[in-house]
Amino acid sequence: MIYIYQIGRLERNLTKNLTFKIASEQYESSLSSFALKNHLSNLGHDVKVIMIYPVSLPFNRALLNDTSLDSELRDKIGKIINDENEKKKYLEDPRSFFEIHPHVREADDFIVVHSIGKYENIEFETQFDDIVLEIFADMVERISCDEDQKIYIDISSGHNIYIGSLLEAVRYFATFFSLTNWNEKKIELYLVFSEPIRPDLSEVNVYIDYELKYKYFFSSPIKSTSNDPQNLSSNIFKGESRNRVKNLLENFLLIFSSIKNNVPLAVYAFGYSQKKEIDESISAVTNRIKEKMRGDYRESPCLSKEIYIKMLLSLSFYRGIVKVLESLKISKCDWVEINELKQKFTEVYKRFGLNLNNVFLSRDVNNIKPEDMFNAVEQSRSKQTEPNNINIDERNFFAHSGLVTHILDFELTHETEVRYKSEALDTIRKLLRKNV
Repeated sequence: MIYIYQIGRLERNLTKNLTFKIASEQYESSLSSFALKNHLSNLGHDVKVIMIYPVSLPFNRALLNDTSLDSELRDKIGKIINDENEKKKYLEDPRSFFEIHPHVREADDFIVVHSIGKYENIEFETQFDDIVLEIFADMVERISCDEDQKIYIDISSGHNIYIGSLLEAVRYFATFFSLTNWNEKKIELYLVFSEPIRPDLSEVNVYIDYELKYKYFFSSPIKSTSNDPQNLSSNIFKGESRNRVKNLLENFLLIFSSIKNNVPLAVYAFGYSQKKEIDESISAVTNRIKEKMRGDYRESPCLSKEIYIKMLLSLSFYRGIVKVLESLKISKCDWVEINELKQKFTEVYKRFGLNLNNVFLSRDVNNIKPEDMFNAVEQSRSKQTEPNNINIDERNFFAHSGLVTHILDFELTHETEVRYKSEALDTIRKLLRKNV
């Protein structure tokens, strides 16, 4: 699927067609995004145009004298500007007004976003970050991360505030998409712009080949040392929803740290959340953004962009990790065959670009000597180790891929199986969370 996002217009000559030229082909249309949709559709692609309308657009008295506008639209604008009840109704539900916008008939969908500035004595006191969040939430909700995607960002129209917000939102979405896929699915982003439109031009060139690229890394958006799971979940949710999301974030940090710090056995010991649960929490976060944003279009809901971005990127990252682990049939289990652990995590580290971890894991698995395993088995049988009495040297633990023999149980059958001693799990959990 291809998506085209463009800031919507409400001005003179709204429906006037122009001749747009794209890759030597001409298209008659009122908007460059519609011309681009026709161009891409002719090439056999499925294309959707999403318009973004700032809520302040109808507050322009000059539109009342513009006979090029549909009379129904002009009448509605007049009522919104001059009638306090109509103004109040519009600001409570601006979407119903834009449903009669002529461009909406050709677009596939639209969203209404907050505005900044003063129009017809109405002060819109919102923030740049609010608009970014509104557009980002729409992209997260609308665009599937389970298939290849291509997005065109058409900046041929719109005030720089909204264009800047759109570009910032797509940057976050590119990271969101990439963290949940790790090259399994691809996202392509292109900037679209037309040359300045002048009356003397017989055709308007539209440029569509400027690709946007963003980098992403195996680095957690949140930390456990700053109590991010508690703070983020408490700032967005209450009650059971807060606890559910907090637990998800804590589980994410545990699994992320296990992979980053090359402690693969911990993934088998602690397991991970279900993808469905993560998806439900992502939806809950985007719904929360929309709910807060639609409460009052004149003022900012004062949401922290940082908190919501951290939350969504962390959940997306967790989803990406879970997808990789599920694809390799890695899941929580009591015992794991040690060569299987090495083989499967070689692929895990390759997927995440953690190639150095493979070097150390291979070394540390090979360094477990048969006599060490035999002694550990004998010690377990004789119950020489008392529960809750295992000391773990932090530096030594991480320097040996978490495979320190005095905290391991071994099952010596035809294949060597391994697990952590139950009395060591709490300390291991604390070490992993400390070293995210």
